[in-house]
Order: sequence, then C-alpha cells, then structure tokens
Amino acid sequence: MRGFMDGAGSGSEELAEADRALAEAQVDNPEAAAAIGQVRAQLNQVEADQDAAENGEDVEDSRTREQRRQEGRDAMELSMRQSLLPEDYPDAEPTEGMDVSGLDGLPYPVRVYLAERIGHVIQEPESWRRSVAEWTPRIIFALVPIYALLLALMHFWRRGIFYYDHLVVSLHFHSFLFLLMTTLVLLSPLIGAGGILVFFVWSNFYLYKLHRKIYGHGRFFALMRVVVIDILYFVVLLFAMLILFAMGVLLA
Repeated sequence: MRGFMDGAGSGSEELAEADRALAEAQVDNPEAAAAIGQVRAQLNQVEADQDAAENGEDVEDSRTREQRRQEGRDAMELSMRQSLLPEDYPDAEPTEGMDVSGLDGLPYPVRVYLAERIGHVIQEPESWRRSVAEWTPRIIFALVPIYALLLALMHFWRRGIFYYDHLVVSLHFHSFLFLLMTTLVLLSPLIGAGGILVFFVWSNFYLYKLHRKIYGHGRFFALMRVVVIDILYFVVLLFAMLILFAMGVLLA
C-alpha cells in the first residue's frame, strides 16, 4: 500500500510533464503523441486510485466510473471529428456527429487544427479552464477602453470632454464593479443568488449617479443613457465571452 501511495504521490509531477510533452508533440508525429497520451491516461488512473484510497472508496468502483467518463469523452470527440472532418469518416451517418454548421466551409487544414484543439479540450477540460482563467483579466482590461468609447459616442457633441475623460470614468466605474463583485462573492453564503439582483440594481444605480454628477444630465436623460449603454455593453460582453471561449480552446 505504501508503494502505491508513494508512486501516486509523484503522479502530479509526472502528469504535468506528460501534459507538456503532449502539447509539444507535433501533428506529423502521431505515434509519439499516442504514446504520450497512453502515459497520460495511466497517470490519470493512478491519481483516481489514490483519491479513491484516500476517501475510503473501492478502487474498482473508482476505475469503473473513470472508465465510463473516458468512454463518454471518447464518444464526444469522435462525434465532433465526424462532423468537422466528414472526408475522414465517409461511412459515418450524419446523425452521429455534432452540428458544426458554418465550419464545414473552412479549409481542411484549418478544420484539422480545430479538431485537434477541440479534442484536446474534450479530453482535458482542466486545460481549457486554466486558459480561460489566464485570459479573463486581459479581456476585462480590454473592455475598459471599449466602455470609454461607448461613453464618448453617447456624448460626442459635448465640447471640452475628451476621450481621456471618458476613459477615467470607465476605469472608475469598472473599479467599482470589481469591488462590488468581490463584496458580493464574499457575502454569497448569506445572500445566495440574490447577489445577482443586487449587482444588477446597484451597478446601474451607480452608473445613473455618474451620469448625473459627472456629465450633468437630468434624471430622464441619465436614465435613458444608462439603458442604451446597458444594451450596447451587453452586446460587447457577448462578443468578449465568445472571444474568451475561443482563446480557451485555441490556447489550452
């Protein structure tokens, strides 16, 4: 038992090394990539057995669950490849694949690359989460000048107010949003899902007060600008989320 635990204890380091080697494996060397993938699967099983032993679970049950999860991932990856690369699976029925309408017109090398990246995310979803976590602050930072541009468009006729001024307002507003989100996350055990409503109401009220105090709008025009900016910024956030998702897939 001690030997098993000692071997599993070093599994994390070996697992990380296998991940790096698998990421560096070239597409034109599938045999090496397949061999590294087998090592990766074995190390995954070692970690699963270790977790089961530490939690007092039956190792065989743990292996059965892991095998079922792996079979599900393999089936999902195969379905994706059949839809994205139909020329590689001429005997596959159309209903067996995922709906990737809009991507079938891409060049074959591009679809091969996408299939490799999506397959990697399916097999190793944790790598996608790490990539998304790494790029989220950068995307948020890029939203600050975009929001300032929206403010500038809403006040393009105002003289004496420059883009720099809107950028300062945008930075101030986003700083408030981050502070509000941090506070609500800390209070989430007490307020639960009600924090979402608090965030929506308080952030918009704060934006309304910004328009009243900084830009000198009346109540009606300040409220109208809050509504318009909310709609425009929501569209921007949707595009930002799509970009973040794509970056997570391509850089995982």
